Amino acid sequence: MLKTLARPMLAATFVTNAWATLKDPAPIAKHAEPMIERYRKVLPDWFPTDAMTLTKVDACVKLGCGALLTVGRLPRLASLVLAADLVPTTLVGHRIWESGDPEERIHFLKNLAIFGGLLASI
Repeated sequence: MLKTLARPMLAATFVTNAWATLKDPAPIAKHAEPMIERYRKVLPDWFPTDAMTLTKVDACVKLGCGALLTVGRLPRLASLVLAADLVPTTLVGHRIWESGDPEERIHFLKNLAIFGGLLASI
């Protein structure tokens, strides 16, 4: 019973943020560009390396897995994929070791808590 209630709550942040990103990916792509540029040389040739494409792919993964988690279909797999996806998102988006911004620290810790919730769902 609790899992049935908890899964949509956990998925809500992924679904809503992914939908907003798909509607307007430019701000997220611009924010991610410096980090993508840093790793562009080590990515395989077949891997898309432009920020806009990667941002849209990331949003689609989050939207799809968030929807699966919400309805309880393949919840362990959806949680695993979301947890794996959350790591680079957090490392790119909330670089607390480079910034003294307390708000970034809050977002980093929030993502860490969500990561823990996803691991508990696996």
